[in-house]
Amino acid sequence: DSTQQGVLFSYVTPSLLFDGKEDVYKLRRKITEQNLLDAVIILPTNMLWPNTGIQVAAIQLKKGRRKDDPIKMIDASKLTIGNTRVAKLDVGTLVKWLDEMPSDDCKYVSTEEIRNNDYTWSVNNYMGLQKESFPEGYMVIKAGDVVNIVRGKHFFDDKKGHLVRISTLSNDGSDCKRSVDFFEETTELANTTK
Repeated sequence: DSTQQGVLFSYVTPSLLFDGKEDVYKLRRKITEQNLLDAVIILPTNMLWPNTGIQVAAIQLKKGRRKDDPIKMIDASKLTIGNTRVAKLDVGTLVKWLDEMPSDDCKYVSTEEIRNNDYTWSVNNYMGLQKESFPEGYMVIKAGDVVNIVRGKHFFDDKKGHLVRISTLSNDGSDCKRSVDFFEETTELANTTK
C-alpha cells in the first residue's frame, strides 16, 4: 500500500539542516517526530556546476520506518570521482554507505539525539566530535545550555549593546575566555534577529 510505504529523496540547501527560523525549525521537528527522516547527506561542492558552485545536501524521507530505526548522517562532501572542476559524485559508494554505513564519514543517530540537539540535521553536529579533538580542560556544550534561544524574532527594538558576530570569532577558542565587555558596543542590535 503506497500510503504506508514510500521513499522521497530531495536536494536541499544546507541551511535547511540548521536554520533557526521558526517555520524551518517546525518543519524539521515535525518530520523528525513523525519518524520520516531516514538520511541526511552532505554532497560535494560544485555538484550543480555550472549553474551554481554552492554546496548542496540531500535528505531521504521514508514512510514505514520502525520507531527505533536510526537516522543516517553521511558526510559525502569528499566522495567524488575524477579530477574535474565539476564534482562527480561516487554514487556507487554512496549507495553502499546508505545500505551498510561502513565509513568514518557515516554515523547512525537516534531521534532522541536529534531532539536533544534542538532538531538540527546538520551532519557536522553529529560527526564533529568524532572527527575533532579538543585540548585538555575544554568542554563542549550546546549554546542552548548557556543562552536563551529565540527563533527568528526581532528582539532588540532600538537598544544598544555588545554584539558578537560568529564570523569575527577566532578559530582557536581564545574568544571563549573573554567577557562580553571585550566586544564593541553598538547600536546595530536594532536590526539583528536573535
